[in-house]
Amino acid sequence: MNTKNYMNNQNQDSAVKKTLIFVSILEFFLLIVLFFEFRKAIPINQLLPISLLFGLFILVMFPVILYKRRQFISRYRNKYIKIFFIISITLITINVIWAFIEKNGMSFSDYFINIGLGSVLIFYLVERAKKTKNN
Repeated sequence: MNTKNYMNNQNQDSAVKKTLIFVSILEFFLLIVLFFEFRKAIPINQLLPISLLFGLFILVMFPVILYKRRQFISRYRNKYIKIFFIISITLITINVIWAFIEKNGMSFSDYFINIGLGSVLIFYLVERAKKTKNN
């Protein structure tokens, strides 16, 4: 019985690791998209659907993935959550600063990206509060 539970946990862990790697790759591509948007190499109307897609994916999938996998998160919480926290803070900061310096305001896609990344930050803060409450 213990062996079966161990194998089940191992399979869950590898599935969650793959999903987290996938999400982090998406966030990396979001950085690249924002870079090209800054350089004005791609017209903004071509970036709008990509930005909406990334923002919505991060908004919906990230908290769902992490809440579904409690055992994994309790084991690997600090490492992964801090990585996503740093990436999200960086992306939101770059996006907001660039929007107000260059564009004189944020576009519709910027709001979606910031809402999606903001959900990651809220999740991080909730997890931190739970951790300190338990200790």
